[in-house]
Amino acid sequence: GINRDKVNPAQENTSIFLGTQVLAKIKDFLWARSK
Repeated sequence: GINRDKVNPAQENTSIFLGTQVLAKIKDFLWARSK
């Protein structure tokens, strides 16, 4: 994140993980729709 010293590493990693999960779901959705 931007305020790295205000956010603990575990929280930072969780938000990054959730972000990648969301991106993967969107990519799968778009790919399935385009078939």
